[in-house]
Amino acid sequence: MQLVGYDREDLLAGRINWKDITPSEYQAADERALEEIRQTGSCNPFEKEYFRRDGSRAPVLVGRALLDSKEQVVAFVLDLTEHKRAEEALRFSEERYRALHRDNPTMIFTLDPDGTILSVNPFGASVLGYTIDELEGQRVLKVVHKDDRPAVAEQLKMCLRNPSQTYRWQFRKVRKDGGLLWVEELAQAVYDLNGMLNALVVCQDVTERKRAEEALRKVHEELEQRVAERTSELSEANLKLQEIDHLKSMFIASMSHELRTPLNSVIGFSSVLLNEWAGPLNGEQKENLAAILRSGRHLLALINDVIDVSKIEAGKIEPSIEEFDIHDLIEEAADLMSEDARGKGLELKVGAIRLKMNTDRRRLLQCVINLLSNAVKFTEEGSVRVVVRQVDEVVEIAIEDTGIGIRQEDIPKLFQPFVRLVTPDKAVIPGTGLGLYLTGRLVKEVLKGEVMCESTYGRGTAFTLRIPGKIELTGQSDRVRSRSD
Repeated sequence: MQLVGYDREDLLAGRINWKDITPSEYQAADERALEEIRQTGSCNPFEKEYFRRDGSRAPVLVGRALLDSKEQVVAFVLDLTEHKRAEEALRFSEERYRALHRDNPTMIFTLDPDGTILSVNPFGASVLGYTIDELEGQRVLKVVHKDDRPAVAEQLKMCLRNPSQTYRWQFRKVRKDGGLLWVEELAQAVYDLNGMLNALVVCQDVTERKRAEEALRKVHEELEQRVAERTSELSEANLKLQEIDHLKSMFIASMSHELRTPLNSVIGFSSVLLNEWAGPLNGEQKENLAAILRSGRHLLALINDVIDVSKIEAGKIEPSIEEFDIHDLIEEAADLMSEDARGKGLELKVGAIRLKMNTDRRRLLQCVINLLSNAVKFTEEGSVRVVVRQVDEVVEIAIEDTGIGIRQEDIPKLFQPFVRLVTPDKAVIPGTGLGLYLTGRLVKEVLKGEVMCESTYGRGTAFTLRIPGKIELTGQSDRVRSRSD
């Protein structure tokens, strides 16, 4: 009674009649059931529907039988509402799966444990060039490239042994026409309705991707080959350059004597004549000889700078360690530059302490003279000052001037070879352009120190050499020798 929304009072009051709550389409089934009861005493259970009190329908399973008196009929009614809902849900799920299986643009296979194809979707069969009937019931290895079959068979076994795992792999499939395609498979073990373990396999065609990867691999290999060939060419070119550099060094070494010997004679004889040791000279003769002497000394300085550059770049500068007093070295450098300073009306100031040093005296003197020479060149009025101080084990030699100064953006360029500074009126100052380059290299590689520059454009510049006061002799290199021994 509750099934159709009525109660016992409705039944006793005659407000319910089983025939009246039966939809018309089930009237014939009820008549057949009654006839079957009259003939056999019972009827087979059958499905029908009843109208509920609210007008909705209730699906039921009805069975009837006569009692022993054969005058009364007993019936049982089972509510099939939940059962019908479950059937509908299952039907919907099956239809959705069939639609997915049928319309999905991906190859989908179901395999039994032996690798037999239980089902394949239309797209999968079409990609391989077969009909569904041609594939179902066949071994899946039939459409696998022969070289990949052992691996695929092993992967299928692993998949069925581990139902909780999902497996992914790539291999080649063979179309019906013999064509090959690369696929990426995703496989997992599933149970069918009978509890049997099968494998659900989803395949994606990755042929184009593999072709692109192969093309990229070939390009990479070709690039590596080109790099290797280019590297080999560069190595050969480098060897040739080293050979040329060696020949250049040999040429400079061999020519240095040939160049300096006659040049020293020119300088020496010019000095003898200028000092009137060979007889008196008139004013014009003295002026001409002075010009020859200056040009000779300038040319000799240029040759020496070029030779030093060659030696530095070839790594052949050999320190010559000796003990000396820094005060005496600074005085010597100042004496050499004093005439040039007086000629420009500059005050040359020296503040050198007495301090014993053990380093390459000749190269240190060369560096100090280079910096002093630059200071005098670029200072038109005021002074040039040399200051020496000791900071722990380091000796600092500062050359300060009141000259034209250097722009901040030009300071990094100073220690490059052949850099020429320009005065404010754009006049080029005479020089080789190698002095600061040589000084920087010598201080770093021979004297084991550093050169720093501070400048205010238009007001002056300060170069500071910071070098160790003593270079220890290790006794392990014949290239370093001591003059004090």
